[in-house]
Amino acid sequence: MRIIKIVGLLFLGVFALRGISTLWETKRPDPPKAKITPPVVRIVTLQSESFARRVERHARLQPRRKWQIALEVSGRLAQRPVENGDLLERGALVLALDPEPFVANLEHGEAMLRQAQARTTLAGEILERIKRLYKTKSASREELDQEQADLDASLAVVAAAQADVRKDRYDLEHCRWAAPAPGIVSALSTEVGEFVREGDVLGEFSQVDSLLVKVLVPWDIRRGVEPGTKGVVVDGWQREHSATLLYAAAVQSGQTGQFELEFEVPNPTGELLSGEPVVVRFESGAPIERLRVPRNSIFEEYGQWRALVPGERPDDSTEPFLARSVPITQGGGDPGEGWVEVYTGLRPGQEILVPSRVAALRDGTRIVEGRVTDVWLPPYATPTKRSSSLADLDAPAESVLDDSQVSTPIQEDSP
Repeated sequence: MRIIKIVGLLFLGVFALRGISTLWETKRPDPPKAKITPPVVRIVTLQSESFARRVERHARLQPRRKWQIALEVSGRLAQRPVENGDLLERGALVLALDPEPFVANLEHGEAMLRQAQARTTLAGEILERIKRLYKTKSASREELDQEQADLDASLAVVAAAQADVRKDRYDLEHCRWAAPAPGIVSALSTEVGEFVREGDVLGEFSQVDSLLVKVLVPWDIRRGVEPGTKGVVVDGWQREHSATLLYAAAVQSGQTGQFELEFEVPNPTGELLSGEPVVVRFESGAPIERLRVPRNSIFEEYGQWRALVPGERPDDSTEPFLARSVPITQGGGDPGEGWVEVYTGLRPGQEILVPSRVAALRDGTRIVEGRVTDVWLPPYATPTKRSSSLADLDAPAESVLDDSQVSTPIQEDSP
């Protein structure tokens, strides 16, 4: 019996302690709820923007013209004042043969011409005397015909001598090769003293004061340009150079299905080099309307791109409201600038939400309107009517929500 009494007393003590603990818990005050500041967003009313269709192609510069260095006469090379890679002005000497043989040939030809002319003069005088004698019957018809033939032969010799002189003078003038335009010498290997044959290719000369760049484009871009279209060529140092379209092909290039465009790039200082890789930029066709939105305003969910839009908002602009989203079809963009183009799902005049970073919000997140910095905004972006009524867009919102107000999802109807 004693043991039973002890066990009973222990049970009574346990129940008493539990009751006291429960009473203490009921009297202890509730802890304060966590204060959560909702994300701040910027609201922008979309507008369409007119943009020319900008085309960009990678290509390599080519010389406007290229010549093969070859002489029209044979001889021994006497001068070569240039080296490969030298930048020359128009008319600068590149190669010259020994002129002495050509000078001697010219002098010999001129002497032969003078001799032929003297014989022709003598033949003419003899013919005149025979004509006078023939009139007085002192000379026969055969003598007259013979002197006439001698004069004709002398005239033919003079003509041949004149042709030889012209040929000798031409050879003398073409025993040298000069730069036909400002340009660069390349692949020149012949040395002074070597014998050069007529027509041998001795090197190349490329014009550099004006370069070409050729690109291939599809038919829709080809239809939007014409000779005279202006463009820009960007070199490896990111320097921009003006370019003008010289030629636009009217037929496709081979089996490519593309059309060739040929731009001229002035290069008066020679800072651009033939073969250098460049980027060609130009505009094609009439301006088109585009709808650009900040990259932060869209997110991907289950393979579908969506844009953030404001839900129903209270009259008090400082009160939080819900973010919603609509499905969109996005096009290209500029990751460096922070915008994307939207084809469908949004329209001009519609409002979008711009959070401070990508993927910061989802459908149903509670937010407040304020100023967001360090994000791309369209150039036309101005505060909305609600934004302009805020006391201070620069200051972050100080609205505080309890736990039951944070990130409450809402069911969205399909648009």
